[in-house]
Amino acid sequence: MDRSSLRPLVGISACLKENGRGGWHHTVGEKYVQAAVRAVGALPILIPAIGPEFDDEPGFIAALDRLLDGLDGVLLTGSPSNVEPHHYGKQSREGTLHDPARDATTLPLIRHTIDRGVPLFAICRGLQE
Repeated sequence: MDRSSLRPLVGISACLKENGRGGWHHTVGEKYVQAAVRAVGALPILIPAIGPEFDDEPGFIAALDRLLDGLDGVLLTGSPSNVEPHHYGKQSREGTLHDPARDATTLPLIRHTIDRGVPLFAICRGLQE
């Protein structure tokens, strides 16, 4: 089957959030999933925020590149959290929400998405990244 006749695959960045009971969840707002489906008929592929476990490992970067080879686009979502300021030489203000797992996943993902020429759409926090 010709790839042009298939639904596009769009990677969507997830956040890592505590569920209030001591557990953690990778989350993506339904509005972002529906945006990919409705805008381009995509099959959304959620990208979990697992970066800190692998961020300096060459295998992580190779896995990102393999993922990007199969995607038709990447959507970086909004979030209540902000990019940690140390990534751009600043300090965080007390009470600011951060998601270091997302930072460690999306920041290298963005660089590789651009390097590979994969379309990238960023919303809110995604634009900060």
